[in-house]
Amino acid sequence: MQPRDRATLDQARQAFNERLQFSMLVSKPAFEELLTEKTGALAQGETLLLGRTGKGDRIPAVLLSPARANSAVPPTLIVHPEGASWVVASSQRAGSLVKGLLDRGGAVLGIDAFQTGTAKAPRELNERGFTVYNRTDDANRIQDILTALAYLQGRQKAQTVNLVGLEMGGVWSYFARAMAGEGVTLAADLSQFQTDRDEEYLDKFYIPGLRKAGDFRAAATLNTRGKGLLHNTGAGFPTEWARSSSQAAGDTLDIREARASESEILAWLASEPRARTGR
Repeated sequence: MQPRDRATLDQARQAFNERLQFSMLVSKPAFEELLTEKTGALAQGETLLLGRTGKGDRIPAVLLSPARANSAVPPTLIVHPEGASWVVASSQRAGSLVKGLLDRGGAVLGIDAFQTGTAKAPRELNERGFTVYNRTDDANRIQDILTALAYLQGRQKAQTVNLVGLEMGGVWSYFARAMAGEGVTLAADLSQFQTDRDEEYLDKFYIPGLRKAGDFRAAATLNTRGKGLLHNTGAGFPTEWARSSSQAAGDTLDIREARASESEILAWLASEPRARTGR
């Protein structure tokens, strides 16, 4: 099922989209389905709770606004295992990723994805059959990213937004991007994740059925609707599969074995993508 051209890409997209949806049980909500509550003010923005109507989820978030907005700079969602507090701290450090984005004129959204930051809470995962009726922590993190993307795109009225995942947040973002549709530029730190070892999924990124659904190859096929940077890739990452999928879509994909620095990520986000030959 590795895409070779436009026709095989379309076939693979359709098959893998269904498989990943049934495995992860996530979906990107419409902006009208979202619930938002402002919970406080910051020097450069505000704190929020994000959720979906009828779902009962509440995602702590911070939205930082630039001193001088530049409509040419897309807003950015940053996902880090330390949560929104990392985003706030980065905004105050000279030469940092978040401060660089704000100085360029783009808004920045940070979230406490499920069981990170202030969203940590006791959860009993050892009950018999737990994952038959409940999403795992990692699946919930992917859902939170999709909810935050829907909010950022709707709030900022942006045709394109940036999704930047750092450390294991890059793996969560890689799979969230696959289900996010058009208009999302991805920069994902894949944290040297060993994509062909079952133990990696059990220990670091546990979603039952994900490997059978196509794992990183499935997501690579769906991550072909915009510019992408995949860095810090681990042994076994399906580089050829990702590149052939991107080429079939006419997309720009940058794959790097080394971890990109914050300044390199900022420069890459600011670069102009090559002209696309198809979608």
